Amino acid sequence: MIFLKFKIRQILSTSLRLLLLFLFIFYSYRGIAQKKEESINSINSFNSYEAWGEQSEEFMHFLDSKGNILMSLKSNGEILGEVKVTLYKELSPISINDCDNNELVNSVSVLDRHWKIEPEFQPINPIEVFLPLTEEDKLNLIGQANSNYNPLDDLGDLGDIILTIYNGPKNIDSSFDNNCFNEDGNQSFEKRFQIDNGLVSSFWPSYVGEEYYISFEVNSLSEFWLHGDNDINSTQVKINNFESDCLNGKTEISWESLNEPQEYRIVLQKSLDGINWFDMYTTGSNETNLKVENYKFIDDTPTSNINYYKLESLNYNGEKLLLGISTSQCLVEFHEIIAYPNPSIDYFFVNINSKKSNNDGEIIINDLNGRIVYQMKIEIVKGNNLFKFKEVGLEKGVFIINISNADQIYKVKKLKTSNI
Repeated sequence: MIFLKFKIRQILSTSLRLLLLFLFIFYSYRGIAQKKEESINSINSFNSYEAWGEQSEEFMHFLDSKGNILMSLKSNGEILGEVKVTLYKELSPISINDCDNNELVNSVSVLDRHWKIEPEFQPINPIEVFLPLTEEDKLNLIGQANSNYNPLDDLGDLGDIILTIYNGPKNIDSSFDNNCFNEDGNQSFEKRFQIDNGLVSSFWPSYVGEEYYISFEVNSLSEFWLHGDNDINSTQVKINNFESDCLNGKTEISWESLNEPQEYRIVLQKSLDGINWFDMYTTGSNETNLKVENYKFIDDTPTSNINYYKLESLNYNGEKLLLGISTSQCLVEFHEIIAYPNPSIDYFFVNINSKKSNNDGEIIINDLNGRIVYQMKIEIVKGNNLFKFKEVGLEKGVFIINISNADQIYKVKKLKTSNI
């Protein structure tokens, strides 16, 4: 009888272990998120949910063990490697103090959920993040923000919520207070205005939950906080009629802006591939401007393929915000060579726009004394041929870039501002 009881306990124990193993395997791979843990922090009164995801598709979705979305991101071709996401869910919206002034009138009410996102590799170019929240989360934030002492964090609906990012690198965790200098933080913040919002199922049709999402374009992944912001000096610049049109072999870029806050700048950038960008023009406003301003810029060197143009706002803290992208394709009747950015730091690109395939060619870089400092064999095909130069041994100075093929030699001056 004792032996029988022992056998029964042994069988039950084995069955329990198999069941636990099955559950572990089942939950260890769901969507793209591959590992999840949940814990309750009784000291800070929040629930924390963790998910790990290995990048395998453009979209990465992170879920808790019940299948609820923690966040999603769209890599836009960036290599992120393994990404760990931690969602901190508070019991209600919390108030955070200004690092330099902790009076109540400066306290900001933040959403009752915030995130810590840790990629294996930080992105080089912007990616999109999709942060979920419920109707109850939204209403709770509106109620608290609109009743506190700070009028600048008031909001009316989902579209009024913005993102504050703490970039670290110190103290990237669940707390906002230790991001400040007086708590050994770096006090490195940037604001991002949303690019879209709606139901999660609108960008992820197979998702069955009813959460909303707010999406942002970001340049790094770290500590994320959502809140309202109606400060006129933080308001997004409004851009209308951003266009790029061909005009006598050149490209005319124009736009209208409204509500340019004080000390903001608008930066026009160009790209030949939609990935690598360089500045073309910067404008700005010395005082808050609520009337429409019209801008026009001429690009003297468009290529015959697609030219990409981007507008960003830049504030006094160095925070950037994407305002719009426009493209044009103008017929160019001749071969064209462009080196950018010029001046350059750390690296530069050479783009050869050719009307036909020229097979073998060569890029030769000379200093102002005619000495060859770098050369490379290339193959030139019809259309754009983009070559990147980094760590090629160029010292600070001015150089001449020669591109040779069977037809002719092209020359482009390249101004250096640091060693490459």
